[in-house]
Amino acid sequence: MSDAIASQSALDPDRPWITDAEQLPSKMNWFDTFFNPTGKTPTLHFTRAWTVLFMAQLISVFFIGWLLTGIISIAGADTAALEVGEGYFIALVFVITTVMSYIIHVRRLNHAGRSPLWAIIVLIPVLVALGQFTGTLIQKSAEYDERYSARAEFLEDPAAWRANRLVEQREAQEKAAEERAKAREEAPEVPEMCKAANANSGGGNGNRGGGGRGDFGNRGPNAEQPLDTKEKFILRPAAAGVVQPIMMLSLPIMIWTLLWVARAPLQGAQYPKRGIAKILTTPTGRISRLQYIAGLVTILILGGVIFMIQGIVASIAPPAAALVLLALVPLLWFGFSITAKRLHDLGKSAFFMAWPWIFSAGVAVFTALIVFLNMQAFMFAQTCGGEMPIAVLAAFILLGITVVCGHLGMLFMLCTAGPEMVDNKHGPAPIPGKTGAQYPEGYQPESADGGMFAS
Repeated sequence: MSDAIASQSALDPDRPWITDAEQLPSKMNWFDTFFNPTGKTPTLHFTRAWTVLFMAQLISVFFIGWLLTGIISIAGADTAALEVGEGYFIALVFVITTVMSYIIHVRRLNHAGRSPLWAIIVLIPVLVALGQFTGTLIQKSAEYDERYSARAEFLEDPAAWRANRLVEQREAQEKAAEERAKAREEAPEVPEMCKAANANSGGGNGNRGGGGRGDFGNRGPNAEQPLDTKEKFILRPAAAGVVQPIMMLSLPIMIWTLLWVARAPLQGAQYPKRGIAKILTTPTGRISRLQYIAGLVTILILGGVIFMIQGIVASIAPPAAALVLLALVPLLWFGFSITAKRLHDLGKSAFFMAWPWIFSAGVAVFTALIVFLNMQAFMFAQTCGGEMPIAVLAAFILLGITVVCGHLGMLFMLCTAGPEMVDNKHGPAPIPGKTGAQYPEGYQPESADGGMFAS
């Protein structure tokens, strides 16, 4: 490190690693970054904007889509209307954030002197999702027209329609009766406490099966019933299919974004050259934030491929399907390896990753104590389908929040925290680039061999 660099005053005292004025957060215009595709965005501003969009998608799915709905549902409230609104909201968030991601990619490529046409790659997931959305609209519209015709036929001559359906209903009742008889023969013996509860409540196993009309009604659309609105029958299922293709296709694109777009040209702190295989398999050394996220995305992609293969094997040879899941075991080691190296880069021990599990274990012990104190009511709810005690529900909710928040907090730290800009026992400090983290004034790393670092 030259004396000029070592002696220069920090552009931002709170962020001494920034050595290029255009990278200063105070220079960042958030509106232009997200909505003006004609400008240029430097590396640091791009990664900040990309992280905001990524976290918006993550929060919309996990906190709003799953956690909020799950808590409200466990509390006993009706979540039907909420789930509908969340479905539209999450789909809208994913489409908007993908389009905004396209804009920030265009600006970043403009800044790097690369063709902005490369940014079209970011739009592939949303284009596929819109194609699936259109296909679902066409399919559900055809089904709606079919139901509309059946409804018109019923309204034209209800007596004739009912006579034709009566034959089908009787056949369905006979088949349902045979299935219930077979199920009763194969069903396990009902525990004594459940029998007593059913006797006291005036119910029995026979009441659960439903009548013949209920079985018949579940076999298809009933023209006697009014049609659902087009929004419920057509638009809602189409919107529900938007998020999944965007999530799946965005994972490999994230690797391209973090390893090429965000680092073209490479201006940040430079780390030793490592292939993705070494990043995943060795827990020693240090890796950057981008290398960690790239490894994490690779693990998610491998996990998705394994589950797809497991589904295919399950349809062909069910006994062998469980063996396919053994391929998930190496992914645990990959996750440990990249987490250990990223913690090393922060100057922390790999044991630091145990903290979320320690807190979760403590809350799990508390939950087990609550269950033990309410064991009789808990067993009745589990065995006979009764209502879960409020204390047990609250303990399980607390456990879920602790697990989710603890691990998301660790993930956020690993993805955003800057490196420790000194050598440590896990490896040499990264060499600062034009916009990379700056070493402390006067510090010269002992093992900073430029030949071993990426250029």
